[in-house]
Amino acid sequence: MKRFLLVWISISAMLLASCSFLSDSEPESGFLLYYLNEDLDQLETKAYVPSAAETAALVSEVAAMQKAGPPDQKLRSLLPEEVSILDTQLEGSTLTVDFNTAYTTMTVGREMLVRGGLVREFLQIIGVERVIFTVEGEPLTDSYGNEIGMM
Repeated sequence: MKRFLLVWISISAMLLASCSFLSDSEPESGFLLYYLNEDLDQLETKAYVPSAAETAALVSEVAAMQKAGPPDQKLRSLLPEEVSILDTQLEGSTLTVDFNTAYTTMTVGREMLVRGGLVREFLQIIGVERVIFTVEGEPLTDSYGNEIGMM
C-alpha cells in the first residue's frame, strides 16, 4: 500500500509540474507570430494579440503582420524582401496562400522555415485546419515537380 501511495504521489507531482511548465510557456494572448533568428536558420516566436476576431479578418491580419516584419531588430522576417503574399483565400477550413514568383528563388532551407512558420501561424486561427501554398495561382511543387499539397 505504501508503495502504491508513493508511486501515485510521484506521478501526480510530475503531472502537476508538467502542467505548470506548459502554462508558463504559452503567451498570454495565445497567439504566436513566427520569425527567423539573425542567422536565418531557426524559427523564433513573438506573442501577439490580434485585433481581428473573425477567421477571414484574422488571416488577413496575420499575412499583413508578416509583410510588416518583426518587432525586434534581432529577428528577421520569414519572407525575404522580394517574396510577397499576393492573396489568401479561405474555403471551408482550407486556407490557400498565394505567393509571387520570387518565392521559387528561396533556398531550400529558407523555404522549409517559411512554410513551417506560416503553417504554424495560420493553424492557430480557429477555422483554419489546412494550408495550401501556391505561386502565382499554381500549386507549389518540389524539385521533382510533385505538388506539395495540403499542410
